[in-house]
Amino acid sequence: CALISIFASITILSLPNQSWFFMLLCLFFLGCSAAAQPVTFAIMSDIHPPESIGTATGFQNMAVIFGAPILQPLVGLLLHQYWNGAMLDHAPYYSLNCYRHALIILPLFGLISLLTCYYKLNETHCKIQYIKHA
Repeated sequence: CALISIFASITILSLPNQSWFFMLLCLFFLGCSAAAQPVTFAIMSDIHPPESIGTATGFQNMAVIFGAPILQPLVGLLLHQYWNGAMLDHAPYYSLNCYRHALIILPLFGLISLLTCYYKLNETHCKIQYIKHA
């Protein structure tokens, strides 16, 4: 799913003047790439003992939700960095190029997630991975 996200977001950012249908397909695949998020809850239950699954799942849910308060200001900061000072009706006017530069963090975060999964996540084969010590 991370590969789909990376490919779709790079395509949207680097080819902005495409047909409506092409962009619709890219956005569809970008949305489909988010389908991996529910799988992370199953991973939590596979790698943690039963007495801490609730805590681990709650922490994982918080981590997913916590992305927005971090990414939105970061995109805003990058958007302002690339702003050329243009104003429209007393409000900053950001060009398409500003958005393309600011949103480049989307495929970067996709790459981080791909590398993290590849190097740090082991296949559990739906079997509990913790060892209970007596």
